[in-house]
Amino acid sequence: MAEVDLVSSHHPWTPVPQTVPWDEVGDGSVFAGQDTTVHDVLGDATSARQAYARSVAYSLRTVGSWPATVPDDDLVLLVLGDHQPHHLVSGPDPGRDVPVSIVTRDPAVLAAVAPWGWTPGCALPRTPRRGGWMPCATGCSTRSLAVRRRPGEPQRPSRRVTG
Repeated sequence: MAEVDLVSSHHPWTPVPQTVPWDEVGDGSVFAGQDTTVHDVLGDATSARQAYARSVAYSLRTVGSWPATVPDDDLVLLVLGDHQPHHLVSGPDPGRDVPVSIVTRDPAVLAAVAPWGWTPGCALPRTPRRGGWMPCATGCSTRSLAVRRRPGEPQRPSRRVTG
């Protein structure tokens, strides 16, 4: 088991690194020189929303492409959102719903979670509560779900992030 924090999709959403093949990542020094300062996007809501959309797409592509490099048909990834984005993206009081995904090749795992009613892929259904989610650029089988509100918690409108 491993916990991997996908910090590229966290505030301040500076430009994401260029994607490189997994066998070239090594110790990460390949990304040296790609740093960007916070002032590039912070303070401008439109730029922040666009940078957030790019960073989430990058994180999903990156975590979704990794299983293809692992020859393990029993591999199961549980990908959890931990909180709503900064108010520049989500607006005031965005609620607590976050995406949860299972990425696996194992049909038994998918069969076990099928009764939960999750949505295939990373594209959440469009509802008044959700504007949608960015598609995964992977060949992995996935199931996705937005965590339900706690009983009594008021429903808050979602905002669609584009960019």
